[in-house]
Amino acid sequence: MGLNINKTLNNILEKSFNKTFNKNIKLLFCCCFCYGIVFEVSAVSAEEACQKWKDDFKNNSNLVVGEIVINAADVFDLKNPKESKAIHRIANKIHVSTKPKVIRRQLLFKSGEPFQLRKLSESQRLIRSNGYIQEVEITPYELERVNIRVDTTDNWTLAPGVSFSQSGGNSKSGIEIQEQNLLGLGKGLVLGFKSHEERDETLLAYTDPQFLGTRQQLYASVKNNSDGKGHVVYLTLPFFELDSRKAWGLVSSSISEENSIYDRGDVSNKVYVNLSSPFFGAGLMA
Repeated sequence: MGLNINKTLNNILEKSFNKTFNKNIKLLFCCCFCYGIVFEVSAVSAEEACQKWKDDFKNNSNLVVGEIVINAADVFDLKNPKESKAIHRIANKIHVSTKPKVIRRQLLFKSGEPFQLRKLSESQRLIRSNGYIQEVEITPYELERVNIRVDTTDNWTLAPGVSFSQSGGNSKSGIEIQEQNLLGLGKGLVLGFKSHEERDETLLAYTDPQFLGTRQQLYASVKNNSDGKGHVVYLTLPFFELDSRKAWGLVSSSISEENSIYDRGDVSNKVYVNLSSPFFGAGLMA
């Protein structure tokens, strides 16, 4: 009798355990399966969120510019076997890469503004117009906001030069050094010296295409010659985008020098010239 009771109890416990175990296994499998679905959907959503721009997205008028990432690459890509030699590494160390803020100032869009696809191509054109930029690519990505990546590659901008020529018994010589991306700030600096039969010339010129962090462009140069001096300064605001409605320019220049008057190859007289010319111009678009 006791044996039958024990056997009956064992059967009941075994069935109860199997039922509970099967239920738990099914629940665990269901949870894992559901988690897998959620994980897969999340992965797909993230992948879709980070995919490259498609033409279908431009029809959405509610898009807003999100994060803007600037990647300013050096002149040579050392990961490229063709650009990984010692000369390329030395050049990259000498060259100062363009500061991201210099690129950012030229963009025609900001975070939080309504997204306009044409602003990307216009910004790309503006950045490419700089002599210190070799390549530029602006790529939008679709997230809750349109995150945009700006990839640029620098040009080699330090350009020394030496010249010498002789004609008709007269010789000309010159030396010049030019930097179009001073300290990676997008500023230009030129220092040059020339010597010929008329005069010796020393030139110092400075270019700032983002004067005081704006879209105004500044050029200033001074000359210190053996027979006089001169300067040129202009400050301009160009039509830099399709939506621009105004442009203006201020120019001031002066030069003082002696010019020779020749008669049958010989200097017959010399004329001293002293000129100065301030100028202002403006343009408006309705």
